[in-house]
Amino acid sequence: MALHTSINRRSNRTLYLIGHVDVALPGIIKQWKYDPYSGLILPTSHNLIVYGRGASDMKGGIVVILETIQRLIFNENRLGCNITCIITNDEERGGSYCMKKLVDRMVHNKGWCLNPEPTGLYSCSIGEKGVILIRAKGNSYEEMLSKLPIFLHKKGRVLEQSPVNRDLRKLYAHENIGAFMLDYEVSPLRSS
Repeated sequence: MALHTSINRRSNRTLYLIGHVDVALPGIIKQWKYDPYSGLILPTSHNLIVYGRGASDMKGGIVVILETIQRLIFNENRLGCNITCIITNDEERGGSYCMKKLVDRMVHNKGWCLNPEPTGLYSCSIGEKGVILIRAKGNSYEEMLSKLPIFLHKKGRVLEQSPVNRDLRKLYAHENIGAFMLDYEVSPLRSS
């Protein structure tokens, strides 16, 4: 965990301000308009823009959390509740080491949670990477495929155009569903 701090501690309710400092891999550096490691700050007509890894996910959100804490302290925390700030360092890896353990501990506490995460606004989850793993068994590859008629299949991969994938994307259009994976097991053919 990168940071866990609380102020007030006199109320039976808590406002949790939650964020993360780790970032996804930069990918192909040449495709960046500016060096992803520079933290370049450029002025616009109305404000400043920061360019670099994690600028929007979620260094900007961390600034919001810190500014919120500063203002609450300055205003003597007139919310009348505890303020707990939790900034983790494992969200991009699924959150199982920091956030999941904290949520398990906090689940019985009364209060609210503010997470200025810029993605996945309509879901609460541990990590946001999504993969659906489908396991199928059959005597042959063809038999296994015949048990999954709703999937379009080619060379061991479920295609992005599969009806299930399309339906899920419509249902969860606001989220990053990710790819489907197909794990199949082929048994030896039975002799007749």
